[in-house]
Amino acid sequence: MLCYAEGKTTNDFVDISLANVENDYFKTLGFTLVAGREFSKEFTGSNSIVLNEVAINQLGYDIKTAIGKKVYYDFKGTHNEMKIIGVVKNFNFEAYTIQ
Repeated sequence: MLCYAEGKTTNDFVDISLANVENDYFKTLGFTLVAGREFSKEFTGSNSIVLNEVAINQLGYDIKTAIGKKVYYDFKGTHNEMKIIGVVKNFNFEAYTIQ
């Protein structure tokens, strides 16, 4: 998904791969939380997002102050926002096999 940070425009987009996940997703896969929190039953809301360190840096945010910042995206003619609630250490999202 093409996202951009506060104070930026669609011309400053960052391509971020998104996945809809359940509670305990990060714990199950062994991801390390470096800031903020994970998704939980106590805090619901579809406009929350957890990003890895690379995505935070590409958006121009600092990991130490990214929690609570907004990430914007446009979809089907509507302007949408998500609030950063957590940051995880970088991880391998996809593995490629060259034959």
